[in-house]
Amino acid sequence: MTRIPYADPAPDSPAGRFLAKLPLNVARMMAHSPEQMLAFQRFGEAVLSKGALDPRLRELAILRVGWRLGAAYETHHHERIGRAVGMSEAQLAAARTGDATGLPEKDRLVLACADALESTGGLPDALFADLTRVFPHQELVELVLATGFYGMVSRFLNAFGVEVEEGDQVRLRVVEG
Repeated sequence: MTRIPYADPAPDSPAGRFLAKLPLNVARMMAHSPEQMLAFQRFGEAVLSKGALDPRLRELAILRVGWRLGAAYETHHHERIGRAVGMSEAQLAAARTGDATGLPEKDRLVLACADALESTGGLPDALFADLTRVFPHQELVELVLATGFYGMVSRFLNAFGVEVEEGDQVRLRVVEG
């Protein structure tokens, strides 16, 4: 149960028009602050669709943060997105547990990056060196931004008790990068 009711913006407002296109509960909760909701949406769209980072690795980072923070809404939706972009069951399991045994180096580094950012807010020098050896700068920046953004999203979801949409009828648009 949510801790405050979902917002109900006027249908002809920018927030109302956005919710008519994408009636997700996370957006309905954010609609209490329409300008920030719309800015959040623009940035979230960039994280999900305007980068060079492999979508499977992006989702691995997002899911790891969601699981670490216990954000059931986040992990529910992003496991679906992860499967749609080709994540393996081994990757999904690793996101849940943090156990990267048997995964490729990039996957292991993504998990280590997400764990470090959530634990300390930064990246230890040795991990940073490994990340820069394997990822081009653009992809590394996108990895850190996705991890941080979805950490914020997970905290928002948890703070307000945002629930998975009833009947889970909402169809998410999957972005493959």
